[in-house]
Amino acid sequence: MTALDTAGESTTIDGTLWNYIARDFNNAGFWGTGESLGSAWIDVYGFEHIYLNNSRGISTCAKPTELERIIAVDEAQFNSNWNNTEIKSLYDAYSTQTNASVDSLNWQYTNVAYSANGAWGLGKTIGNAWLDKYGFMHMYLNADEGMTTNDKTTIWNYIGKAGYSADFNEIFNEDWSAEEVQALYALYQAQSGNVTLNGIRWTYTSEEFSETQGKTLGDYWVSNNHKFIYLGSGLEGSPVPEIPGGMGLALLFGFGVSYLRRIKK
Repeated sequence: MTALDTAGESTTIDGTLWNYIARDFNNAGFWGTGESLGSAWIDVYGFEHIYLNNSRGISTCAKPTELERIIAVDEAQFNSNWNNTEIKSLYDAYSTQTNASVDSLNWQYTNVAYSANGAWGLGKTIGNAWLDKYGFMHMYLNADEGMTTNDKTTIWNYIGKAGYSADFNEIFNEDWSAEEVQALYALYQAQSGNVTLNGIRWTYTSEEFSETQGKTLGDYWVSNNHKFIYLGSGLEGSPVPEIPGGMGLALLFGFGVSYLRRIKK
């Protein structure tokens, strides 16, 4: 096992996977309060370690950096007070690309480009953790990898990204709530009816925008004062006509005069 001296190297001994790890075990870290050269121990998360040389050793923890980021999230961003078992559950779910239930929330592995804008909001930096405006939590743990409580479908998230377009300073300029995104998602699923949001009446459209306009799934845009979201078929938003104030009063006055005339007759 002492041959493990390069980042990324690992070997299996007696059914246990051991990994090279570049950490100064002499100081405090996720592995404990600090150890001496030659020490071997099991930390509070159940990982085994052997301290072989200055700032390096071997460990059964395959992704120590991501584990440290999960611990940092617990301590700083969510103030969730996760216990050691819960932290280990989140780490295991991330490592195995599955999910874990912690504090009655279902966390699941996700491989999305959190560095870009998306249904989670503005692009983030690795190590960030945040609560998006739709009420979902996220942890950005490595390149295009993380953990999230977002359990919505891809279609829902395409609409959700469009609902962040005002934050992105885009011409589409929508700022929807989770309830409004859900209403548009239900409209798309039903393929009938309409939903009016912020002066825009949304309806289902069967147009295949990838063929007619070269669009990609999830695209949203404005054309001729109409808004579109491509979801396989799509949604189209049309401005709701407004009755000018003076015309509205004239119509109301005309209705009143006509009504009074009918009463007199």
